[in-house]
Amino acid sequence: MAKSKAIEIVAAALALALPAAFYTFGDLVDGFPGPLTLRTQKVADLEGVPAEGEAWEREDLARPRDAASPVERVSGERITAAVEALPGLGAYSGKLSYAVVDAASGEMIAERDASVSLTPASTMKLLSALAAAKAVGPEQTLTTRTVLDGERLVLVGGGDNLLTVKPEETKEGIARASLASLADQTVQKLKAEGRTKVTLVFDDTLFGNDPVNPAWGENGPAGGWVAPITPLGIDAGRADGTKYGAKSKDPSYDAAKAFAELLKERGITIEAEPTRGAAPEGATELGSVQSAPLSSWIAHTLLYSDNTLAETLARLAAVKTGRPGTVAGAREAVKAELDEVAREKGFSTEGLVIADNSGLSKDNRLSPSLLAHLTAWASGNAPVEIRDTFARVPIGGLTGTLKNRFGEAGAEEARGVARGKTGTLSGTSTLAGTTVLSDGRVVGYAIFAYDSQADGYAEARALVDDVASAIISAGGPTPAGLYDAPSSPVEAGAEEGEEQ
Repeated sequence: MAKSKAIEIVAAALALALPAAFYTFGDLVDGFPGPLTLRTQKVADLEGVPAEGEAWEREDLARPRDAASPVERVSGERITAAVEALPGLGAYSGKLSYAVVDAASGEMIAERDASVSLTPASTMKLLSALAAAKAVGPEQTLTTRTVLDGERLVLVGGGDNLLTVKPEETKEGIARASLASLADQTVQKLKAEGRTKVTLVFDDTLFGNDPVNPAWGENGPAGGWVAPITPLGIDAGRADGTKYGAKSKDPSYDAAKAFAELLKERGITIEAEPTRGAAPEGATELGSVQSAPLSSWIAHTLLYSDNTLAETLARLAAVKTGRPGTVAGAREAVKAELDEVAREKGFSTEGLVIADNSGLSKDNRLSPSLLAHLTAWASGNAPVEIRDTFARVPIGGLTGTLKNRFGEAGAEEARGVARGKTGTLSGTSTLAGTTVLSDGRVVGYAIFAYDSQADGYAEARALVDDVASAIISAGGPTPAGLYDAPSSPVEAGAEEGEEQ
């Protein structure tokens, strides 16, 4: 009981001392209400009993941080020394770069080769999320509609490739717009006009005519990593319903075919196979359905590193800013949004190369310095829609692609304390986000372990985890170090897949 009580006090103190983004920590140790926890407890134990702390007497105690006696301020030298002392660094077959930036001041606290432009892997998704949140807005929804043009019924894609054929479906935390509902609306209007026969056309012109980015190379649709990017599709173009399984070769056509079947089931004859075509201006609208708010798309993209959604977010940003919704338009839109932030906040985008918007391309280039400055700004001084967006990244040892991380000896200090977007390509592992140092300062960080000569990415990933933990604990005990972390994290949503 005494240990649990101390944990409650730690969490309460942290809630007062740290920015809102780190409310999560108090939540994890059950110091105040919230959905997260690092404790293990049977469900049956939680039913019908009062909250554990309800009858406690309140006491005025010294802050747990003071009792732990960390250094007053963690210097860059301490962080550097902690990282350089890692056994895994000396044994690592590749190279390491990292940057740590104070969120309040924007000051670079510690770095190693931080200005070198490197392959970021899926940390590139942070840029796509930034562009979508900034240009489009997290509350924006996407409209899929039908219009009548003479004898032609046109299914018009508005960017939503997460449609469902079911009357209602929520999958991966995202409520899906229903083609069945759209068919109901459409058929009602058609029959009211005495029509039972139409030609079906589908309009997917919003994203141009280049659904596949050549820069993906071997990491494209053929490998199951990403679907062709179209503004009309079912379940993100997953042909077999799985994240990294076979992908639809033409998501727009498949959606139109499915819609045709729904119309037939409702008594409408489709005179020919669906064909592509543009909806004319002024055509009569028969029905429409709305996607979930973009915030849920962004959350899933960052939490589970969804390549198709990341690319879609960038194309939506392009369209919203008056650019073509093409591969090139998406790259330009994301860079423009990032350049604007960098100019206003005084950090550099020098060396930035955007080849794609999901991180699948090996031709992307991004420096740890740029990512650390970006995440530092996004954690506190950014507009609320940006703060909320970057707060959706996984939490170490608990959620998303970080759920199964930081479990090895030496890396535990990052559990529940580090938040970050992961990145993985062969020989490379990256991590960028926000965390708290042992002196209580919130920082943005970016870690790149690359050019690993070992097979796969395991060696690089292990080093990234060790470096993150070393940065966090460089000045002394961290909040996580004041109690015993569990041997395994709680379950949190869908299983993690190996990202690219």
